[in-house]
Amino acid sequence: MSSKNTEAFTKNTDWLSLRDTVVAGNVNSNTIWDRARPLGNQTAVVKILEARGIVGAYHECYGERQGQGTRQTLFFLKDRQNPFPIDYVFPPNRWGDISPESFDC
Repeated sequence: MSSKNTEAFTKNTDWLSLRDTVVAGNVNSNTIWDRARPLGNQTAVVKILEARGIVGAYHECYGERQGQGTRQTLFFLKDRQNPFPIDYVFPPNRWGDISPESFDC
């Protein structure tokens, strides 16, 4: 996610406050790249979303911390030797348990 995403989530909080807001798309980001993007990085976006009760489905499902995912969801340039776990869906945490036992992850 870019600083543009951070700006959009910061300036347009009304729609993030709606009852069942889901943020989804090709976010193409991971906290492991935060240092290269000191402003508007993945950690900043995740904090904004979590403050609104919106969580990364991958990390909630597998109980893994941001930047420490063990299940790869992207193979950069289709190279199996260059894998990264990245989130595509951020549902509201009020939906309940998002775990391998309760959800087909």
